[in-house]
This record gives sequence, structure tokens and C-alpha cells, in this order.
Amino acid sequence: MNPTPPALSTFVPPLPEALVANLATLGIKTAPDLIFAPLATLMRQLPPGSITYAELMQHVAHVTEAFAGPVITGDKLLAEADSRVQLGSVQSGLPALDALLDHNSGGESSGRVVEISGSGGSGKTALALHIVLNHLESHQPNAALWIDTTGDLAPARLTALASHSHEGPAAEDILSRLNIVSVFDIEAVVRTIEALDSDSAPQVPRFRIVVLDTVTALLGPRLSGLSSQGSRMPLTRLLIGH
Repeated sequence: MNPTPPALSTFVPPLPEALVANLATLGIKTAPDLIFAPLATLMRQLPPGSITYAELMQHVAHVTEAFAGPVITGDKLLAEADSRVQLGSVQSGLPALDALLDHNSGGESSGRVVEISGSGGSGKTALALHIVLNHLESHQPNAALWIDTTGDLAPARLTALASHSHEGPAAEDILSRLNIVSVFDIEAVVRTIEALDSDSAPQVPRFRIVVLDTVTALLGPRLSGLSSQGSRMPLTRLLIGH
């Protein structure tokens, strides 16, 4: 069953009542009616002096923006497809772990959520940091976003891990592409992740990995995931994007 198109009287901000009434007399009562009506013809049919051509164009643009989906051109779709090919697979640098993840994902790590669970101090954050730094080392154009939900990620720890296998400019380059934000509620996390897709904030370099450390701090008692032993386990999540 096709959904009923929205009536012109339901838009927010509302269209002028007089305009809605005048359009209704012409049989134009819904968003598609107005969007596909020739503007020049409408201007001739509407009562003289009731609206200017510029005002009518503005109202049609408002309805179009509210009703229609976002427009994307073919060249942008092609560029996005090419960028996915160039990104390559995210590898941890630990052969056994990479083999396990590749086996379970068919060899493709893009667009995945990897969840790391374990008791406090078991190395969840250290493992996630290792994966991120290893990827940034081998894929120079890419960047990573680390969402710290506890405020416990110490800069000294990052510097020590990056400097363990790199020195000077190499370590500085890796750390410069690791972006860290401190967020302490689930709504702010959602806004942060949604902002990654915003055309108004282009990513240069592009974020390839998003780490949420930890999920437990955000969800607390509402977290439903239990370990195999039945105890609630802290969780760190890696979101590996396209």
C-alpha cells in the first residue's frame, strides 16, 4: 500500500493559510501536487497580487526540501565506491586474530562492529589501541576517532604505545591522525557518530575506525550482554567503517 502524501497544511514551518487555500481551489493539496506543478502556470492561476514569483519559489523549495530525500549525484556515488576500494582491510597486526576475523567476515572488515569484552584490566583498551595504531601506521591517509566515555585515556599512554615501535616524526604523524573526544552520555555519542556523515564537515583525512571505549559506561544497568559465565562484562567496541 502506498503511503498518503503529506498535505500542504501539515508542513512546519507552515505555509501561509491563504496560499494553501488558493492552491486547494486549483486541486493542489499535497506536496507532490505542488512540487510537480509548473510555477509559471501557477502564477497565472493564483489570484493576482496574492503572492510574488520569488515567494512562490521559496515556498516550493521549502516543501521540496521537507518532503524529498537528499539528492546524491552519480559522480559522488562513484567517488565513494572508489574510496572504499582504496581503503583496504583493517588488520590488527596479530596474525591469529586477523585470520579469525577474516574467516568470520569473508575477508572483508569494512562496515563491521567488533566487540571486545573482558573483566576490568584485561587489556580491552590496550588491544583496541594496538589495532588503531597498527592501521594508522600502514594506511597513512586514514584517521581514527576514539570516543572516550570514561575520561581515563591518558595522553602518556598513547605516546608510550606509539613510541614503542616508532620514533620522532613517524610517531607524531600516527598520533596526529588519532582524534579523541570525551563523551559521557549516549545522546552525545549518537550526535558525534552522525556528524561523521555530515557533508558540512568533510573528513580530511578520512575516519576509517571509530572506537567506543567503553559501551558499559554509557549503558550501565541497561546493558543486556552477559558473558558465558553469566556475569556482566565491560565492553569496548570498534566500528570499522567504509
